[in-house]
Amino acid sequence: MLIDRLPVEAQLLLAAVREPEWRVDEVRRLASGPVDWVVVRALATQERLLTVVWPRLQEAGVTIPEEHARAFRLQASVTEFQLSFTESVLGEVAAVARELSIDLLLLKGAALALTVYGAFRDRPMGDIDVLARPHDATRLWNRLREDGWALEYAGGADFYRSHHHLPPLVRGGGVGVVLEIHRAILPPRGPFDTTGDLTWADLPVLAVDGSAVRVLSPEAQLLHLAIHFAWSHALGRGLARTVRDVSAVIARTPPDWTRLLERSRDSRSATSAYWTLRMAQRLGGAEVPSDVLDALAPPRSKWMLDWLERSYVEIALFRSCPSQRLPRWLWTLGMDPRGSGHGDHRPWESDADFRYDVTGDDVETTPTGLADRIRRIPAGLGYLRRTVAGRLGGPHAEPE
Repeated sequence: MLIDRLPVEAQLLLAAVREPEWRVDEVRRLASGPVDWVVVRALATQERLLTVVWPRLQEAGVTIPEEHARAFRLQASVTEFQLSFTESVLGEVAAVARELSIDLLLLKGAALALTVYGAFRDRPMGDIDVLARPHDATRLWNRLREDGWALEYAGGADFYRSHHHLPPLVRGGGVGVVLEIHRAILPPRGPFDTTGDLTWADLPVLAVDGSAVRVLSPEAQLLHLAIHFAWSHALGRGLARTVRDVSAVIARTPPDWTRLLERSRDSRSATSAYWTLRMAQRLGGAEVPSDVLDALAPPRSKWMLDWLERSYVEIALFRSCPSQRLPRWLWTLGMDPRGSGHGDHRPWESDADFRYDVTGDDVETTPTGLADRIRRIPAGLGYLRRTVAGRLGGPHAEPE
């Protein structure tokens, strides 16, 4: 099994955050052997799951050396305070939207915290994402600026002029909650068409501090998670968090798989859905029918799909690939952008545009020296050997 190829620290993380029921016996078994708790904490922090992992380790009665337990405790308490403030800020934003008669749609973490997990602590997030109709998004953004919200970045006016969300705002209070007000679900330069998901009157409604907000249907929510992970993050960030979210959505409200397949085809997101659902199934136990995966799969051999999956897990969890070009080549091989109707645009181009417009960093146009490329060849070959052989977990997975 894929999960058995992972280092014990990654297996422990995935067992502790598994949804809808985490594996307490598996956590105890894995924690009873040699464990590098620095790695566990680093993975939990990287995946923004520390406030989930720490209480479950305590509930399982796992014994952790005091210096590591102290670090877990401190980070978890800080994150819990931030999430509590984030929840109160969302209530404030929803109240302002109600005052302005603006329909608000919750996206990503905030939507999942309220619809799937039932608490912000159980779904840590880095910011709040909301969507409004384009004109209303601008009205809400202007009002919050008048109320004292600050810009997260000083630059970026050109980039955000055509972006799917307005310049991020920051609410003070010593914590600094970031708010992204979307005027579209996805970036305009991307290849996906999700307009069918936004018939506002048909969207489910829930209450936030007495204000009505909307959320996506389970099928639309899964596709949004898939596109965000597989396209926006190029299968390279947020793997454990996405696996957990997808598994939780499917367990809470099983989607209409026929409808999801239709939407994935119509929106050109089939390969994004394939890789996200496949890894949620194999790493998180998500109940995804095999015929759904078969229908979504890119035209690649079974061996290649297995190898690509191992490569993506290695890149996303352990960040050990020594090359910038190699992950892009692997992403292209698995996502099949030409065959999927994605056109010429690629996700890393938006990242480069953002860095240049906001920070002036033009690293993408700076060529890597030939000598540096030659020095990276052995490391790149070692990475390919590890993933082909299924030895995952970074350079230390290579036997001496």
